[in-house]
Amino acid sequence: MLDINKYSCLLLIFLISISCSDDKNSTPTKPTVSPKNLTVNTETTYQTITGFGGANQMWGTQFPNASDMQKAFGTGADELGLSIFRIRISSNPNEWALITEVAKQAQDWGAKIMASPWSPPPSLKNNNSNIRGYLLPENYDEFAQYINDFVQFMADNGVNIDVVSIQNEPDWEPNYESCDYTPNQMRDFLAQEGATITNDVQIAAPESLNFNANFSNVLLNDTGAEAQIDI
Repeated sequence: MLDINKYSCLLLIFLISISCSDDKNSTPTKPTVSPKNLTVNTETTYQTITGFGGANQMWGTQFPNASDMQKAFGTGADELGLSIFRIRISSNPNEWALITEVAKQAQDWGAKIMASPWSPPPSLKNNNSNIRGYLLPENYDEFAQYINDFVQFMADNGVNIDVVSIQNEPDWEPNYESCDYTPNQMRDFLAQEGATITNDVQIAAPESLNFNANFSNVLLNDTGAEAQIDI
């Protein structure tokens, strides 16, 4: 007498084995993809890229040496060929001299110099601190003059500042040197004081965190502020 259950199990195992063997040895069919044609009109410019750059070490007295600067800004073999050098506008004028030599080296390699403050001088802010707080409206004109003094100091020491931004990451709230700006505060500062910042430099829109459009749109939609922004 046949054991039906026994033979049923053997048949099931045999079928599974065949199925697995077929799957293992079969070649998957690749989907057919039609080629795509891309047409580039080199006569149309949508955006101008000025260049690529790097920044100096922002705090302390150890800055890149001449060899480092050649590696970064030189255009020879195994050199990066950067064309923009970003430096910090210290809130302490006594520190300005620390950056002149390395900025001159970048400039000698043909780099444009961009300067950004992390904080206005503490005495101009509501919390009298380098960390957080905001620039008091009654001190807007004094801070604009502070930027002009920095640009003049650098020029007197052989460095031409090409671009100034008003604040590094104005919508970020760190526990280090910084200054808080709302979009409206930045709009008001630019509208009131942008024209008083020396014509020798271009003004860049502040570098908001994560390219925050809600921040920049307030500036671009105000004719007074927008007129002061070059970049």
